Parts: sequence; structure tokens; C-alpha cells
Amino acid sequence: QKFQQDDAHIFVAPHQIEEEYQRIFDICARFYGIFDLSYSYRLGTRPEDYIGDVETWNNAESILTRILEERTGGNYAMEPGGGAFYGPKIDILMKDALGREWQMGTIQLDFQLPRRFGCEYTDDDGKRKTPVVIHRVIYGSLERFLGIYIEHTAGAFPLWIAPLAAMVVPVADEFADYARSVQQALRRAGAYTEVDARDETLNSRIRNAQLQKVPLTLVVGARERDNG
Repeated sequence: QKFQQDDAHIFVAPHQIEEEYQRIFDICARFYGIFDLSYSYRLGTRPEDYIGDVETWNNAESILTRILEERTGGNYAMEPGGGAFYGPKIDILMKDALGREWQMGTIQLDFQLPRRFGCEYTDDDGKRKTPVVIHRVIYGSLERFLGIYIEHTAGAFPLWIAPLAAMVVPVADEFADYARSVQQALRRAGAYTEVDARDETLNSRIRNAQLQKVPLTLVVGARERDNG
């Protein structure tokens, strides 16, 4: 078994934190916009079991609070003690079809681990300094994202991502060959399509496509065959 996620560790100088977070927020807006998803942010603060000193933690939390205030105008949730053991974080929350909230991505601010690993860079003033790491995951585990997305859409995927784009339904057996020609044309165009020419009523076959939540049901008969 495995899982796959879009994990990145971005090393920045302290003065670059806010600019980098804004870039990441822009990526979030683009990614979730593709799926037509609304989402919200949640700030997780210092947990009971943490590493490092409180002063650094307070500084990190104040930075993320300022970033969220600027980005959302104060419209975000709080999760006291919800940060990672090495730093506070901003989580991305998404609702499913039942209104339940699920955490998707997470953007964590880490002052601690670069120190422990002895990471350094030479700053503009020629001095050796310790960078900050931003742990960035936009959609989280791909498998988990798809599971939550199925919950969010209640299985009714938009056309561009639906595994079955269209069901071609001939009104009678004599139009089954034409239905298959429509299917082949759509497949050549890149749209996965099936034909339902079973010995069932027309209404039953249309209902079957609806229950499968196929985005497009194409009913074809003499008029469609004759005029193409």
C-alpha cells in the first residue's frame, strides 16, 4: 500500500515568510478553484508536547495570525494546541455534501527543525543565519482528497473529471449501431463514453444513467441519426 501527496519543504529567510505564504495561498485558490470548491482556513497553535522555546513559538504564531488577518479579514477558525510539535500551522478546511468539515492541506511554519539539523545560509550582510522551513501541502494525500471530493460532490463529478463522461442511450434496438458510432466519435475526442442498449425500457436506461451520476445522457433515435 502507498499514499501520494504534494509535500514540499520551502526554505526561506525570516523576512520572506509572509510573501511565501501569499504565494501558497494563491496556489490554493487556483487549485481549489479548478474543482469549484469553497474552503476556509484554521490556525493551529502550540500543542502541549512541543520542541523549542516559547518565545520563538509566540513569534511564529503572531506571524501566521498577521498573515491570516490580512488574507481573510479575520474570517478563520482557531484550534488551540492544534499545531505540529515543531511549529504552528494553517490548515485548509473543506466541507462535504453533508456540511461536515475535513482538513485537506496544511501550511506549517517551522523554526525548530532547521536549527536541529544545523541548516544555514549566507545572508545579504555576509553573516551565516538559520533559515525557516514552510511545510506545504495543498491538497494533502491525493487518495484522501479524492475520497473527500466524492463526499463533497455526493458522487456527481463535473464533466471534466467524471470517469464516465456520457451514456449514449438508443431509443430502440434499430438505433444501437448509430449509438455506438456516437460513442466512438466521443471516445476519439477524449471523452470516455458507454452505450446502454440493454433490453430495458428507455426510461429505465435513462434512470440508470442518472443513478450512476453520469454527467451527460445522450438519447438518440431517428432524428439524431438522420441529421447527425
